[in-house]
This record gives sequence, C-alpha cells and structure tokens, in this order.
Amino acid sequence: LLIASLALATWAGGDQQENAAKIGSTLNKKVALDVSQIPATAMEEIKSIKPDFFVEEAEKEFKHGNVYLDIEGEVDGKEIEFDMLQTESGWKVVEVQRDLTWEQLPEDVAQTLKTDSPAFMPRRIIESVQYGTDITIYEFYAVDSDGKESRKEVKVKNGVTTVLNEEWTH
Repeated sequence: LLIASLALATWAGGDQQENAAKIGSTLNKKVALDVSQIPATAMEEIKSIKPDFFVEEAEKEFKHGNVYLDIEGEVDGKEIEFDMLQTESGWKVVEVQRDLTWEQLPEDVAQTLKTDSPAFMPRRIIESVQYGTDITIYEFYAVDSDGKESRKEVKVKNGVTTVLNEEWTH
C-alpha cells in the first residue's frame, strides 16, 4: 500500500494534471458542441445556480439512454463543469463537477478506493456533486500500459463511502 500511496500522490503534478484533463474521454460517447449551440434554457438553469459562470466549451453526451450536456467553464477563476440531463420538461442540472488532485481527496474516499483496489492508479479524479442531493460521486480514471482507460467510482452519501460496481446513473 505504501508504494501505491506514493504513486498516487505523485501523479498530480502540474503538467501531469493538465494532461489528465481528457483522460476518461474514450469511455463516453461525446460530441463537441459549439458554445453558441447551447440551448438558452440550459444556460438559464446554470445561471440560476451560478450567475457568474463563464462558459468555455461544451459537449453533448449520449449514455444510459439519455442525452446530456457537459458545459465547462469558470466561476471565480476556478474550473467547473455542469452536467445537464435532457428531460421532458427541459434541461436539468444533475451534476456539478471539478477535477481534484489526490491530496484534495477526502481521506475516507481515498482509503475506500485503496482498500478496494490497491493496484488501481488513477491519473484523473473528478468530484461529481449530484445536484440537489446529499450524494457525491468520485470518479477515478486510470490508463494501462496499452493506453486503455478504465474507471472506478466511489459514492459518498451521509458520510458512508461505497465503491460502485456499475457506473452511477441518473
């Protein structure tokens, strides 16, 4: 565990963190979306939560039989992403995400992952607050020596951490 902990602690250095930003992208069906193509109702929903949000890029994502918008940008100079689900009544914010380093991870989440999968070495970590709930999903992405990406997720609800056996769905 000591070697795994040291390796996990060192992955998050400057250039490595920047290169990690796209890790995990091969695991989802996404298409780039021009910022001008973001539906006005989606932006109204985001602005009702974070009025000072500045959009930088967007993607449309297709998973679990649903359509999502991933809208990335900044609030107060910090990167943030809103994941929105298309519903019958319109676009709904379902997740508010940010990238984390291993050092920023809550200790109970780190320990849960290390206990479950001691050899798993994440190269990207995303904190995904499930908007309007008391659930946070921590997404961990790794890349093996052949370049194949994999993911593990840890759910935190009411202070209890659980490694998920399947990808979190809405």
